[in-house]
Amino acid sequence: MGSVLEEMFLGDLVEVDRKPMLVTYKLLLDTISRRLSIREVKAKNGSIEIMAGVFWDYDKMPNMLISGGIGGGKTYFIYMLIKVFMEVGTVKIADPKKSDLGVLADLPAFKGHVVMEKEEIFRLLEDSFEMMIKRYKYMREHENYTMGKNYAFYEMPPYVVIVDEWAAFFSTLDYKETERVLKVLMPLILQGRQSGVYMIIALQRPDAQSLPNGIRDNLLAKVSLGRLSELGYKMTYGDDNKNKSFVNKSGVGRGYLDIGKGIPQELYSPFVPEDFDFLEEFSKFDQMIELDFESIRITGRDREMMDDMHSAEDEMKIRKMVSEEYQRKRQEKLDKASDIKIE
Repeated sequence: MGSVLEEMFLGDLVEVDRKPMLVTYKLLLDTISRRLSIREVKAKNGSIEIMAGVFWDYDKMPNMLISGGIGGGKTYFIYMLIKVFMEVGTVKIADPKKSDLGVLADLPAFKGHVVMEKEEIFRLLEDSFEMMIKRYKYMREHENYTMGKNYAFYEMPPYVVIVDEWAAFFSTLDYKETERVLKVLMPLILQGRQSGVYMIIALQRPDAQSLPNGIRDNLLAKVSLGRLSELGYKMTYGDDNKNKSFVNKSGVGRGYLDIGKGIPQELYSPFVPEDFDFLEEFSKFDQMIELDFESIRITGRDREMMDDMHSAEDEMKIRKMVSEEYQRKRQEKLDKASDIKIE
């Protein structure tokens, strides 16, 4: 019914509310009129208003997957997220292709925050995992510790890890390297929210060989930019949205967004006027907003407590993803994937 209503009203289905004897469909009309300027986008109280009235509540729907081909506006969307998050916290960046995000490495605020080599990306993920443990320990030992409160209650800034061109990194890993990455990446994605540690992963095609389902499903917010094939939309938003009427339109920054509710809606990413320069804007920052956790030491008990947060089902997912059989099948599919394209 949702796709029929979309076609009938030329709108975009954004919410379905089911009650006994009643189903309410909420459609968004004239989406482009809701587009914001880059200067209007801010992070406030764990939420970012990406379009007028459309919020990504990253404290509640953590982590993000970004997909899109060349020229669709993916890089500017990532720049927008970097700008917004560095105004309130810490941003760590990995750019295995040494391209659009790598150029930030020489700016004052990004010194030590941008990595490009494989071993550096390993260390970034491992350091971020240790940072998550330290942040949990900081909260537990805080004089005002209150069960159930998140990092914001303790006035801690968010800590955001952005990996662009993930497939260019992950597809080069052998069995041992894959195990090394997934052993820290899965806990970061599954357990990072309460401590304020978030993962944002960007790539052109989020297939299961580049991004195993156990990871993709837990990147709750999903964004696609530019023109994708039917398969590209399916890989981004999953089988639950196979009946969604995805429409490819021209225009940089146009795509779809699922803010974590499982329903993709049309997106026009924040408009970047000609007089706005990201590098100039980033140069205004002297440093990131960070708390000093150097004095916090991680003990065996701390790691045990983190393991207790990690369910047996999560562990089975990791073991499956790092198994030699999985890696062999992944490589076979990668070798045959040349016919799968994003338009």
